[in-house]
Amino acid sequence: MTTPQLPPPVPGGEPAPATPMNAPGRVLGLVGLLLAIVAPVVGIVVSAIAKAQSRRANVPNGFATAGIIVGIVLTILVIALVLVLVFLVFIPLFQECARLGPGVHIVGGVTYTCNV
Repeated sequence: MTTPQLPPPVPGGEPAPATPMNAPGRVLGLVGLLLAIVAPVVGIVVSAIAKAQSRRANVPNGFATAGIIVGIVLTILVIALVLVLVFLVFIPLFQECARLGPGVHIVGGVTYTCNV
């Protein structure tokens, strides 16, 4: 394994430290980003842990930051989708069943099975 090359020194200053490829939290940040796409809440937690590890080592971790952002956005979208389904599908269905009563009903070609 080769050691990463340091960037050239800045005139009048010291060379900037190189970010090692095995920086703490880097792999965990990537895993968190991927999880944020599949399971947003889990991705947020894993990405936050990776971000904390990187912050303690004083190295940037774009994967962890992206995982947190993607996880939050997708969580909000999932919550919005659930609310839309509740208000557009389930509440009218419950109202129709309350109006019709228990049993199987056919109204306008739509079959309602109400167990109220």
